[in-house]
Amino acid sequence: MIRVVIKDNSVTNGHPMKQICSMTCTSSRRIGNPIRQEWFTINWKTHLAVPPGAYQVSVSIVDVRTGNQLAGQTEAGDFCVVIPVGEVDIPQPETVVSAARVQIPQTADQTWLDGSLQLLGTGVIQAEALAGSRLPLDLFWHAPHGGLLSGLTLNWRLEPVEEGESLLIGETPLSRLDSASWRAGETVNEKVRLLLPAHIRRHNLVFELQNSSWRAD
Repeated sequence: MIRVVIKDNSVTNGHPMKQICSMTCTSSRRIGNPIRQEWFTINWKTHLAVPPGAYQVSVSIVDVRTGNQLAGQTEAGDFCVVIPVGEVDIPQPETVVSAARVQIPQTADQTWLDGSLQLLGTGVIQAEALAGSRLPLDLFWHAPHGGLLSGLTLNWRLEPVEEGESLLIGETPLSRLDSASWRAGETVNEKVRLLLPAHIRRHNLVFELQNSSWRAD
């Protein structure tokens, strides 16, 4: 089986963003000759609200029986399980995509900055996650009027279900697309992968919006 991974390695406000999209395809023929070549075409359909930017494309070979990735050789002669193959650039749409066209699994209605920033909803959030793993999150932001502040970030905290203190587990930019450049009516789908602490019990995940001079829950 061939796995294709599309990842964003850009850095925004000093924070690396790693948005990952993974697709797989399986050959219809058994590979008997180790030097035989096969060609695959995989179409990646981007979401309407995916932020513009340069995305890194890499491939790996996966043993369908065990799920293990097999080592491959790069053009430089190095052996690795994930081989980079190129880069694809996604431009900003010429016109603003209407929020009504974006499919949002779980809707929300929360605003900040006097209504200038709205959280339309999220992806399906896992009810449970393993300690020490990365928790994937989809956030759907909307700027009804545009002209947001630059450098907006999110602080992510875990609040204990029972008594105890909250735990700060990370800080991420609001978006890789600088919020100051968002146009009126802009909708942005951001993907976040939060590293959970290795030793935690039951907690609720919350975030707060901030910049260098203020913060708001």
